[in-house]
Amino acid sequence: MNEQPVVHFRKRDLLFSKGIPKVTAIMDAEGVTRPNIRVSPHQDLDYVLNQIVSYIIRDYITPWYNSLTPDDSFPMELHKLLLRVVANVVRRVSDVDWVPFFTETLPSFMSAHVRVYRNMLDRKAAYPDRDYAKLFFDVEAETEKSVCHEEIYHLRLLSDMFLFFVTPAEEYGVPGIRYITRELLVNSVLMPMINLLSDPDFVNRTIAWFVSTLSYAFC
Repeated sequence: MNEQPVVHFRKRDLLFSKGIPKVTAIMDAEGVTRPNIRVSPHQDLDYVLNQIVSYIIRDYITPWYNSLTPDDSFPMELHKLLLRVVANVVRRVSDVDWVPFFTETLPSFMSAHVRVYRNMLDRKAAYPDRDYAKLFFDVEAETEKSVCHEEIYHLRLLSDMFLFFVTPAEEYGVPGIRYITRELLVNSVLMPMINLLSDPDFVNRTIAWFVSTLSYAFC
């Protein structure tokens, strides 16, 4: 019986991002205090997440809150609450089984996107004067025409359910804190992220990068 040939994968060096050390160095120079709430297993990542939460509080809470009172107890408590929410998210994400996501859900999503993109190219041949982005979203809307809901309203419902599971009960029971946290999550996190991820140029560049740099080659 002939032996089956052995397939060897090309050895690749692990790539380590230098972004976080650079960011923490900038924050050290600015005198940013390090958080006392553990969010993730990595202290440097905790430092970056703490600064992101600080920027959210600064941009969306401080401008209107400082005009009401000089007391900073509410922004501080909200800052701690957001860090606890992030910590709960990190803990729950670590318990997720990512194998079905990367082997089933993600490939299905990428193939659906490529299918829409190819349909857009076919339509572009028939309508050469039409804009690529406009044609892409037209085809995508036709593909998902059965989905009909207000985006902001839907994100608020999702955020409410999300906060119910990750927010401490005493904070979630206070309507003011819950609504402010929900609006911060929707308007400063989810909406910018959706706008970025739904940008056809970003998606196409990401797929091209993923295919060109992360695919393994056979020897």
